[in-house]
Amino acid sequence: SSGQVWGVQRTVATILFTLAAISLIGLGGVYASKSRKPAAEQAKAAPEPGQRVRPVAHTKGATPPTPATPDPKTPAPVGADRPLSPEEAYQRLLRSTVFIFNLDTTARGEVTSWSCGSGSLIHKGRRLVVTNYHVVEERNRVRIFFPAYTPGGALITEPSHYLKNEDSLRIWGQVVTRDAKLDLAVVELEKLPGDVDSLPLAREPAKPGASLVSVGASGVNLRNMTGALWRLSMGNARGRFKDTINFKSGQRVEAMFLETQKPINPGDSGGPTMNDRGELVGVVSASDPRADLVKLDIDIEEVRGLL
Repeated sequence: SSGQVWGVQRTVATILFTLAAISLIGLGGVYASKSRKPAAEQAKAAPEPGQRVRPVAHTKGATPPTPATPDPKTPAPVGADRPLSPEEAYQRLLRSTVFIFNLDTTARGEVTSWSCGSGSLIHKGRRLVVTNYHVVEERNRVRIFFPAYTPGGALITEPSHYLKNEDSLRIWGQVVTRDAKLDLAVVELEKLPGDVDSLPLAREPAKPGASLVSVGASGVNLRNMTGALWRLSMGNARGRFKDTINFKSGQRVEAMFLETQKPINPGDSGGPTMNDRGELVGVVSASDPRADLVKLDIDIEEVRGLL
């Protein structure tokens, strides 16, 4: 995924309007909330059933990356001293949420697949973003976009704007830690915009009934990059439980889940689930189509454990 714009010698306009139709990746009984447009042979590239990935992945023969440990020189941000209104919560999330766009190519520069997901900035000093393993998979580097605004201060939601202006808006991120079993990954960014902020990690898990909000990329239409970014989802916590789920791709997730009834959809994967105090309590991961409003986040307990 490295290289000049898109990593291939094509213009953005050509890629946006010549690629084929989108299909969503399903999980065995559970669907991941990432949007993807696979190539005709995409299934061949999927992980084999039962495949496990080491918690800290790195290129063979290379020095393993430094684990994403907190930087004591940069104090962790604290949550709000009062409950945030939905409008305040949305504005708070916009300062920390990112759009992750993946474009995979062959050695000859031919596009094979593209997909998108979400993530959240959790440590400003170390420039760390947390997302799902199934958003980044085994990629070493990913494209990251923070929200952009017009000169008048209006939020830009058109996905095509970010890709057409990739040179000025894209930030490269290096995947430094990943764990397929937890469906979590941590990405270290090369730089940060000046107007962003990290989300504090909640000290305690969300309790049943707690008000929760998420922002993600589920409004993106990967067929032609229309639709809307930074879509808000709201709901409540239903409970927490330890479980094992098998993704259709072969990924097996064994983790503490935070079950909610937020209306998350493909593209929201990896995005933040925040409580009304402005604290991260989960990472959006999957939904169960066999049940009504059963949405699964990776619980904050697992995020803390990975870090």
